[in-house]
Amino acid sequence: MKNNDLIIKNLLQMSDNERIELKPTASLEEIAETLTAFINSHGGDLLLGADEHKTVVGVQGDGLARVDIQNYLSKAIIPSAPISISEFLYQGKRLLLISAWEGSKKPYSYQQKFYIRRNGQTAVANERIIEQLISNRKDADFHWERMAVLGAELNDLDLPEIRKTMDMDLEMYPQKSYADAEDFLIKNGLMLNGNLTNACIVLFGKNPTRYISQSKVRLTVYPGKASSNTFLEDRWFDSNLLANIPAIFSYLDALYGKTIKIGGLLRSEKKNYPEIALREGILNAMIHRDYNSVRGFMQISIYSNRTEISNFGGLPEGISIAELKKKHHSILRNPDIAYICFIRRLIEMVGTGSNRILSECKKKGFKQPKWQEENNILTLTFPEIVHSKNERIDEPIDEQMDERINERTNTYEFDYENEFIPLIASEPMAEWIRRERKNEQINEQGERINERINEQGERINERINEQSERINEQGERINERIKLDFGGVNESASEGIKRELSRIYDFISDKPMSKTADIELLTKKSNATIRRYLKILTDNNLIVYVGSRKTGGYKIAHSPQNPK
Repeated sequence: MKNNDLIIKNLLQMSDNERIELKPTASLEEIAETLTAFINSHGGDLLLGADEHKTVVGVQGDGLARVDIQNYLSKAIIPSAPISISEFLYQGKRLLLISAWEGSKKPYSYQQKFYIRRNGQTAVANERIIEQLISNRKDADFHWERMAVLGAELNDLDLPEIRKTMDMDLEMYPQKSYADAEDFLIKNGLMLNGNLTNACIVLFGKNPTRYISQSKVRLTVYPGKASSNTFLEDRWFDSNLLANIPAIFSYLDALYGKTIKIGGLLRSEKKNYPEIALREGILNAMIHRDYNSVRGFMQISIYSNRTEISNFGGLPEGISIAELKKKHHSILRNPDIAYICFIRRLIEMVGTGSNRILSECKKKGFKQPKWQEENNILTLTFPEIVHSKNERIDEPIDEQMDERINERTNTYEFDYENEFIPLIASEPMAEWIRRERKNEQINEQGERINERINEQGERINERINEQSERINEQGERINERIKLDFGGVNESASEGIKRELSRIYDFISDKPMSKTADIELLTKKSNATIRRYLKILTDNNLIVYVGSRKTGGYKIAHSPQNPK
């Protein structure tokens, strides 16, 4: 059975609930109302071409074109939300599957109305529910992904990678527009109140582990069937998520190798692993891992008889291991990270990643993989997916310790730095090791935070001193140059006017071609007052107006370093 057929079959087998709706056909308005309700609730799937009895009738005619629906929804639902539309041919009939994740910018509206899902139906939200949606949005802003990263700046990001993502977003949603990379980050929740978020650093950071040490991925190759402190390879991938993905896959391609067959004059190659299945498993772990905890490790372990992909965080609430083996709704632990990966065509919105893993292994003749969840750790095991290395690279540091560890194979756990704690002594000793390592890490993190705070404080003080000197210099120049009759205004008011003039002069110096409206926003004074101040500066040859009345603006009349 083709993977697309499997998706539709699983959808039709799902019981009716808040996250799925079947319709033989629908108008654009009905589609928009349903999708808005999904986004305001917990996400969901709308399948067009099947009736309420789950009979496949097909979408009639060409009236509902995928691209038309996409364009309509992207403009009609406010604010914009990620929506995926797929077209299938099932049992000879045309079907449309429209999927949406739960939105992170609730409440969403369509034609100035807010919709939700209630008892399996789409309904207009009342005032109480709207207030709850707004409260949920405020809570989302405190999610780990959207927490500010102290000390991180735009030059800490991989700007070419951001521009590539921005271009792919505009290709998918042509109605969007971005002024620059910073505008892209702001509109996608990756930059809030002038601060880069955790999700932004994980996705685009040049050196993300400087700020988020648990974002790295460890790949270990063991010579045997059990974990030990003897490795054939032990590598860390500590770049951002988008850079780690190709680096990991390139390394695995060489590690697993290929099988080459020659028949007659023809030569064929077959990879020794199910590439699509392994790709899905690694991507799921990278995107859905729990980055919030300092223990949020991700480990790829390759043995002589299997490959394991483990990540801290387990399955999100609402999904079981049994549901992974069939079509299921996507429940996101990291919606901001997931959305960017969706834009980059790395994942799909429909919850079919686990289905592709199973079908790809079956198609390529590999044994079926298995998921296991224990102690908040989710492990995906691929039987008989093995490495092609024969020689040991990393020798044990202590042979006696190695022997004692090998006596108790598979007895280990991850500490806060993703390293193994061998239980070679009593449990109290092992607990002491864990506690000491945790204290070391806390101290190191504290030192790094203090260093960043001190560096920021020094930079802020330097900027304040520079600005103060600049304001004082400009104030002195203005006091020297301006000789005005304030028409009976007392001395204290005269000093206040001079300070405002100094502010305006400084603003125009920093932002040439400023308009009267810009200066009104700066000073919060009336238009008449601003025009009076501008006339004072113009009459004293400190500023000049350049250009036409519509497109022109004010700029400094001469260099501050060489006043006339």
